Amino acid sequence: MPAVPYATEKLPSGWERRTVSYGEGRDVIWLVAPLAQGAWTWAIENSPKEPKSVQAWRQALNANLVINGAYFDVDFTPAGYYQTDKTSSTHAWPDKKGQTDPKSYSGMVRIKDGKLQLTHLVSQPQPKPADHESTLLSYPTLMSDGQALVKEDSQKYARRTVLAQDSTGTAYVMVTEKGAVSLYEASRWLAAQPERFRIAINLDGGPSTGLSYGKDDENAEVDSVPVPNVLTATALVR
Repeated sequence: MPAVPYATEKLPSGWERRTVSYGEGRDVIWLVAPLAQGAWTWAIENSPKEPKSVQAWRQALNANLVINGAYFDVDFTPAGYYQTDKTSSTHAWPDKKGQTDPKSYSGMVRIKDGKLQLTHLVSQPQPKPADHESTLLSYPTLMSDGQALVKEDSQKYARRTVLAQDSTGTAYVMVTEKGAVSLYEASRWLAAQPERFRIAINLDGGPSTGLSYGKDDENAEVDSVPVPNVLTATALVR
């Protein structure tokens, strides 16, 4: 079990840098970025033929914030179901049995009219998204209904990218700025945070983990390798 974060650094825009010690000198620094509901417009972008770092994606799209998105296959298409207004999934929408398998792609990121919605399909199976909605599926869902879901520790450590929401709909982007954690550790850490997250979904991690942010005179960068798909958030008042 990790200790309570022993260092919390306040950053501009209400962001925080939280450091956790797991003993034996293994420290993990999480960058925690809240994005209030109604203040941002969200999108999913996918370009398998033109993967880019998250910073290059942000510059190309003129967005304020970009994070890496879904796992992807060798051809750079998302490994789970996805759709945007420009591309359709090569994977079928899962049936109810597939959705309720906790080991499946059970974390749904849906964007409708620029608004973000996160759903754990195991507890709330969903019909196929409408054509005008942008959607991706990922795994595992780290938290649902405020409870940590990962019960066993694989001790496979990697950088992580997490997208979460609290009961007010505020979204939280969280990336490991330094260090690596297992999915079990990430799940337990999330459940212990003061925000009381309603749901938290793990996105692609490892070398794909990245964040690029720029608004007014504030900037933050966590470098990624070139990735073929990203999630973007753009401030409604810039």
